[in-house]
Order: sequence, then C-alpha cells, then structure tokens
Amino acid sequence: MSIVVEGGSRVMRIALDRPGKVNALTAEMMFALADAIREAGSRKETELVVLEGRGQKGFCGGADIAEFASGKEALRRQGEALVALTAAMSEAPIPTLSLLHGRTLGAGAMIAALSDLAIASSDLVIGCPEIRFGMYPAMVHAALIEKISPAQAWTLCASGKLLSAAEAEAWNLVTEILPAAQFPVLANARVEFYAERASALLLGRRTAASMRGAAAERAARSLPAMLENFALPGVTDAVRGHLGSGRHGNG
Repeated sequence: MSIVVEGGSRVMRIALDRPGKVNALTAEMMFALADAIREAGSRKETELVVLEGRGQKGFCGGADIAEFASGKEALRRQGEALVALTAAMSEAPIPTLSLLHGRTLGAGAMIAALSDLAIASSDLVIGCPEIRFGMYPAMVHAALIEKISPAQAWTLCASGKLLSAAEAEAWNLVTEILPAAQFPVLANARVEFYAERASALLLGRRTAASMRGAAAERAARSLPAMLENFALPGVTDAVRGHLGSGRHGNG
C-alpha cells in the first residue's frame, strides 16, 4: 500500500512510504491517502492531520508515471484517484499540515497546495515539470489556485519551473521554512505548536473555505483534459523516454 498511518488521540500522521521511488503515488496510494484523511475527519478526538514523505530524496515525486503510462485505464484510474484525493483534502473537517522536503513535484505540489499549512525544509524543490514531456498538469493546476493566483499557477504548469523553498514561501505555497539539517526535530516542534491551537485553526479553515472555490469540482472538470492530453501525438513516447531514465515520478 505504501501509506502508513500513525496517530494518537489528537494528531493523525500519514506517511508516504515509498522512498525508493521518491514516494511516487500510485492510484492505490492516492485512494488510500484519501480514505485515511476522511477517517481522520470522522474521529471526534482527532484535531490535526499531518502528511509527510519518508526517505531523504523528497516528500513526493508526483504521480507514478510508470503506472499511468501502462494504458488508458490506468491513466483514467490515476485521474479518478487525484479527484478523490483533492475532494478528501478540500472537504476535510479538520486542518491538514504537510511537512515538505526535497523533491515535491506534480501531485506532491498538489498536496502542498491543498494543505492548510505547509512547512518546508530548506532543501525543498517544488513544481510541476510535466510539460517537459508534453503534458499540461491540469488537475494540479486546479489545486494550485487554492493557494496561488491563476497567473502563477499557469506559470508553474506551463513552464515546468521549479521553485526553491524561499520562492515557494514568497508565492505562498508554503507557510514557513526550517533548516534542512534540523528539519525532523524542528518540524515536530511546529506540529506540536499547531496541534495545541487546532481549535482556532479549525475556525480559520472554515473561514478560508467559505471564500474559496470548490477544488474537487475543478479537479473533476479537468480530468477529461488530462486524458485528452495523454492521447496527443508524441506524449506517450516522451513519457516512456522519461521512464527509460529510471524515474517513476515527475522528476
């Protein structure tokens, strides 16, 4: 499954546990992550969900390209899984906090954008490089505009630009930056800080949600564009060429 759920009464921690592939997300992992977030929201005692990625290379290298390149049905299932994950995060009744480090690409950037709080290690590299092999990350775009302007979302998705931690903070994709050398210890301290203020964060989340659009609806509307994009001439070959480099995520 590659999703590990741990948690006491107040904080549920959910880890992406596929470090050998930079936690590249299969459809099964995305559905499992969505289910875990929904379960956390159904528990009266849980006040905060923390998302993290195991391994030194990064939080999440994106959706598993090897899986969606295997055929139309696999691609469609990944798209449906992205919609389910977007819905679970945007509709969660409790705040979500992501701990981001290293490569955080594609679907990883989507998770960051949908999180109420995103704490970054100073080694963070975040962006949407899919355009490099001819794919526009329409579903990620749908999530990004929860945090950044439509123009900024277009810039990231259309250019393949990767942001440093400082740039991501300036763009409001991350809440704060912590030194990479001390990230695990300092991040846990920040989790405790926010957990102690979870009730106030919940009120803030409700306020912010009332002023935003429906991310899940946008994601569902963008699914046909994702499928159409993959069918364009040359895209499949470009993706397979990327796979030939031994990578399973977006970068």
